[in-house]
Amino acid sequence: MRRVFCLAAMLAAIAPSLVSAQSPRLVEGRYQPLDRRVPPGETSAWLAATRSLTPGYVQPVRLELPAGSTASVFSGTRGTETPLGNPAQTGLVVGNVYRFRVTNLPDAPGAELYPTIELVGHLHPPTELKHDFPVRVPLEIDEIRLALAGRLLTKVVYLEQPQLASTLAEGDEVEVNEVSPRVNVLHEADRRGRPVAILRIGGRVPTAETRTLDFVGTPPPVSASQPTKRAEPPKPDAPTAPSASLLNRFDERGRVARDPATTIRR
Repeated sequence: MRRVFCLAAMLAAIAPSLVSAQSPRLVEGRYQPLDRRVPPGETSAWLAATRSLTPGYVQPVRLELPAGSTASVFSGTRGTETPLGNPAQTGLVVGNVYRFRVTNLPDAPGAELYPTIELVGHLHPPTELKHDFPVRVPLEIDEIRLALAGRLLTKVVYLEQPQLASTLAEGDEVEVNEVSPRVNVLHEADRRGRPVAILRIGGRVPTAETRTLDFVGTPPPVSASQPTKRAEPPKPDAPTAPSASLLNRFDERGRVARDPATTIRR
């Protein structure tokens, strides 16, 4: 099975000067209609219009949080909040945007974050192993701190192309590397492979009055997803290199990471 990776990008919400005058949508002289600035749901709508999605497919997704943090997800016509564990694994329907609530944040008592995950594709494991191969979306401590400081982070999880695959041995940890903050993160993920999910997280927190269905959304209900309990495989004689995902951010300290589910952040 091909490994999955991430690219990530960070945008300072209060520093528009960080955005290049050269539009990220203009790549190699060609206009790219999708980038990090399109509203949540627009990317999947484009893919649905071009019949590039599998409607109704339920993809297990695992939001990986720092130790001690907890998460819940909103879904259904009433925006019902479903508590999850840590890691927070659940089944999401492809082509939809799901709002999560993350609490018990490191070094931030009482603070909360409300990221979204937009599913724009899915993996293709054997049916009986579907829940053993979720799309992994790591949320790291430094990303949480940046979101709490008012920055907007976008991660694009994608399946790598065999021709562009890393030669490093696959591991369990997500390795982070740097990419240019001016890169169109969606185009770069598409160039490197096949995008499957987009994570967006910032410091916006609703009040009791604004936490309405318009904010939490009404995507199809989530479904239970737990890995199959199997015997632990024998450990290799020598340690393997960590997996990675790819990210870039607008504080000009973008990074790249590679993983069995890859992400791009900016």
